[in-house]
Amino acid sequence: MTVYPAYKIGLLSGYPDGTFRPQETISRAQAVVMLTRLDSKMEELFPGEVTESEKKGMTDAVALFVRDVMDQKKIRRYDDLVAYVQQNKLNVSEAFLREHFSFMKYEIYDYVRFPQFNELLYFAKIGTSKYRLTVQYYAGEPGGSVDKTFYLSSTDGKTFRLIGKDE
Repeated sequence: MTVYPAYKIGLLSGYPDGTFRPQETISRAQAVVMLTRLDSKMEELFPGEVTESEKKGMTDAVALFVRDVMDQKKIRRYDDLVAYVQQNKLNVSEAFLREHFSFMKYEIYDYVRFPQFNELLYFAKIGTSKYRLTVQYYAGEPGGSVDKTFYLSSTDGKTFRLIGKDE
């Protein structure tokens, strides 16, 4: 449990056999790799401030897309969703669609409860033009409490593109 947080954020990956070997000392090369990983994660670990107008823009971008797709258009198949996004030239990446809607490829369902965006919202600026919005909400009896994290990009802090985590 002591190395899990460092493993979870990608600072440590362990040995090829899946162990961490906490009693062994690390080599200089291993230390350099770990520090390099830490340096690349710094912006995500210590996010920048998000203004109220950026918060509103982020929330609106995600909420409007989800409501449009799930509630108004009632799109229930992944292929239909991709076609709808392409046809309407929506500001959404394929990686975003895969991360949040790939369940549509495999499941038959009537309704999946997405957040209403009036629940607990957490905002972070994790790069020069990259943002993260995490929503904590109750998804109903079968789902319980759920956290959904959305990533967005914006060059001006006003217009947001819905993107995948690694974009």
